[in-house]
Amino acid sequence: VIAAHFGCPWEEELLYEESRASSNLYIDLSGGQFQRIQGIIERGAMLPADLPDGKNGIFADRWMFGADAYLGHPQLHEDTINYCKNVLNYFEQKKAENVPWKDKIPAILSGNAEFLVEKNALIRG
Repeated sequence: VIAAHFGCPWEEELLYEESRASSNLYIDLSGGQFQRIQGIIERGAMLPADLPDGKNGIFADRWMFGADAYLGHPQLHEDTINYCKNVLNYFEQKKAENVPWKDKIPAILSGNAEFLVEKNALIRG
């Protein structure tokens, strides 16, 4: 299960309640409220989380970058591009700050989504 938009407007509940109830729940960072969830990311990245493979991890293992826009609305396209730039800048800043979860950033940006696609056989070779 992928919770879009970090569960907006129930970000805190999603992180602290729902995620603990299901080890197969991933949270994506799409949507326009990224500034709103930065604090949640920073407070929650290192919290323990059960992973779908039965192993223990941290919540950063279950987050994935996403962006959403639909065709035909140039302002929405521009807003989405700016959103993506802001998210990437944020994670670059966190890497530079040497946060404890910095090695999870590549997984958040693409690796967790790739894992889910491969795990669910959505890509056939």
